[in-house]
Amino acid sequence: MRGFHVVTRVCLYCLLGSGIAAGFPIGAGDASLPSSPQAGLAAVLPPHPASKPARHAKAQVGVASWYGPEKDGQVTASGEIFDAHKLTAAHRSLPFNTEVKVTNLRNGKSVDVVINDRGPGIKGRAIDLSQQAARKLGMTHKGLARVRIEPLAGPVALE
Repeated sequence: MRGFHVVTRVCLYCLLGSGIAAGFPIGAGDASLPSSPQAGLAAVLPPHPASKPARHAKAQVGVASWYGPEKDGQVTASGEIFDAHKLTAAHRSLPFNTEVKVTNLRNGKSVDVVINDRGPGIKGRAIDLSQQAARKLGMTHKGLARVRIEPLAGPVALE
């Protein structure tokens, strides 16, 4: 089955390159032709599953923990350099760059963070927050908090 999809994409690529699949006669010289076969292909193929919004993901309730200075400067699972002062988090399954709202169920404080790492590595925990996100939730002293995690959008462009 995989071979069929590869052949289909190659044929589509060839057709787009010639302008036939885009609805243009060969050699039309029309300025509205895709600038490259890849540009035309991107307009026809569905987006990669990793780039779909996380809006269908359900809210999750669980325990949050945080990590900070000891991880500063290390590379996250997404390839981004960790910065304890940014509003980021680690989650086991949400796609990278998904924006989530995390609410501390004890005090009602909430913060929007972007998923840029995998974790937490400790059983029973749902999300690892950056130190800055933990501060905004008022949980740095205790270290753990029961939270609600609500996907807002994803993936988003990072600054």
